[in-house]
Amino acid sequence: MMGHAGRDTASITASMSEDSGPTSDRLEIRHPDGTVSKHEVGTAAITIGRSRDCDLQLDSNRVSRTHARMSRDSLGRICLTDLASYNGTWVNAERIGQKILGPMDVIGIGDFRLTLVSGMATTLVPAASTVEGGRMNDQVLGPLRVHSDERRPAVTRDQLDVLFILGRRLASTEDPASRLQVLCELMVGGAMRGQAATVVRIDTAVPQRLPQIVCPAEGAPGFGTPAPHLSRTVLTSVSNRKKPVMASNVGHAAGHEDLSIVFDGCVIACPLLEHGSELDVLYFIVPPSCGTDVWLALAALAAEQFLTIERNWIDRLRRREHAIIERELERGREIQQSLLPADLGIDGLELSLSYRPCLCVGGDYIGVVPRDDGRVLLAVADVSGKGLQAAIIASSVSSLIYGGTRMNLSLTDILRTLNDWLCRHLPSGRFVTMTALILEPATGRFRYANAGHMPPIVVDPDGAVTSLPAESNLVLGLNADEPFSELEHRLEPGHLLAMFTDGITELRGNDGELLETEGFTLMLQEHAHVDRSTDDIKSAIEGALEAFEADDLAQDDRALMLVRRQG
Repeated sequence: MMGHAGRDTASITASMSEDSGPTSDRLEIRHPDGTVSKHEVGTAAITIGRSRDCDLQLDSNRVSRTHARMSRDSLGRICLTDLASYNGTWVNAERIGQKILGPMDVIGIGDFRLTLVSGMATTLVPAASTVEGGRMNDQVLGPLRVHSDERRPAVTRDQLDVLFILGRRLASTEDPASRLQVLCELMVGGAMRGQAATVVRIDTAVPQRLPQIVCPAEGAPGFGTPAPHLSRTVLTSVSNRKKPVMASNVGHAAGHEDLSIVFDGCVIACPLLEHGSELDVLYFIVPPSCGTDVWLALAALAAEQFLTIERNWIDRLRRREHAIIERELERGREIQQSLLPADLGIDGLELSLSYRPCLCVGGDYIGVVPRDDGRVLLAVADVSGKGLQAAIIASSVSSLIYGGTRMNLSLTDILRTLNDWLCRHLPSGRFVTMTALILEPATGRFRYANAGHMPPIVVDPDGAVTSLPAESNLVLGLNADEPFSELEHRLEPGHLLAMFTDGITELRGNDGELLETEGFTLMLQEHAHVDRSTDDIKSAIEGALEAFEADDLAQDDRALMLVRRQG
């Protein structure tokens, strides 16, 4: 994606935006006994807990049966939610209820530590060119040493200073290709004693494929051509072991693997970033006198320093992108909140509204629009899908309904106008359901139309329930020639009218069962007492819905309008 040094920040951010969908993220899990395992994070939600039914089982008494849940939002971000666990869920030593995760965030669940390793690294990959076939060698000439974390010889102060300079320069270099160049530059000459350094990309799944040059070779003064001969066997060893290796043609030690080196010197190869089956490798040549464990450890430290800074850059760019998105979503939330009816003071009616999007913004709509003739239009609609696109459509629905109502159009004319606009402008596969009515507060009479939506429910003071029959109108946005019909009803004094979206009836409980219309009707009967205000009834129903809802992220927007005619 990024072929040249110096690419500007805007281009990098744009590339990240294009790849903002799910990537090859994974969890690296450190168990209480010190062992480490991995778990891929894809598009499906992951339930974490002690139970065998969990997608990721963490077997410890300090972990709740269903402890936490990890899922992606519509922007591809990974969201971690605590499921009312006993010991809590922690991110970077801070207890959380719900949090958007970033790369290298450390999650604490009981005795386990889970580190999110982001596949975003694959969106910051410099371009590569295939190495010339003549620079690959297979001749067997030298022994192999493999770097071990348990054997780290001491390094000099000058060499540690070089590592410090490397970290500082990498941290201030925004372009990923330039960071590789910085790494190669500091590996040649000076305290590091390098004669040549480059970065190559190998395909671990297809070892016979020629490597690709990711970073042009850097050479020390007097070394001649900086482009080193590449040992296929050295690269194969790095691919198989995923650890730094060293090969030298100076002397042979019994029991060492033979590697192909065709010059008098020593090669050190260190694994860097992985991109699926591809692996970037720092290929580093030093004089024969440097073919020791000290230089192998030093190169390994430089590679670790590079990887640490690279992860920091990935995190920094992702957080920058998230900050931009969050600012835009916050503006969207403000606009959407401003579209909700603010003045519910309608003479003769008591009104209460409840609106909860499942994401930052939602696709449900609630409308309360007074007419010049004293009547009021009440409407609840649901745009298919959720998130930002649904919210934009819902805003358009709001504007069209408001305009039609203020023009004193009939209910069927408003629906026809709205349907015509939606058929012209809705993306393929989208539609809108709606129930709407025009009510006369003084008499309680109203005409209503239902376009594929949940039928409104009326609860009388004795708790008896009536579901308003629905006509055969299609949903909005499918057929521009759809004729709409309406029915008539009367809201008696003291009767409560409930209009709602299917985010309520399709709410799923901990047992996996849906609430459905029957369950919601029982909630209305239980809480819609005549001596309660509609605000109190709304609060009681919200509490009942929260109690019913599973320990899970909301799967759909939900909206509720309660209307009581005062007698």
